[in-house]
Amino acid sequence: MWQTTTIKGLDEALAELQRAIESLPDTAVKKQLQDRYRRLQGVRENLENKPSASCWNPYSLLGVLVTAVVLALIVLHLATRER
Repeated sequence: MWQTTTIKGLDEALAELQRAIESLPDTAVKKQLQDRYRRLQGVRENLENKPSASCWNPYSLLGVLVTAVVLALIVLHLATRER
C-alpha cells in the first residue's frame, strides 16, 4: 500500500503544478502542459485503486537459483562421465 505521506506529497505537487499552469498565458505550451497534467491526474487516481507493486518476487529468484543449480549439475555430470 502507498504511504499516506507519499500520496499527500503527490497531491500537493499536483495542486502546485495546476496553479502554475493556470497562471500561464493561453498558448500552445499551456495546452500541452494541461494535457500532461490531466494524464498525471489520471495516474494519481489509479494509484489508490491498485496496490503498490512489490520490487521483487522471492519465488522468481528462487526459481532462477534452482534452475541454475540444476543446469550446473547437468553440465558437471556430462563433463565428468566416463566414455
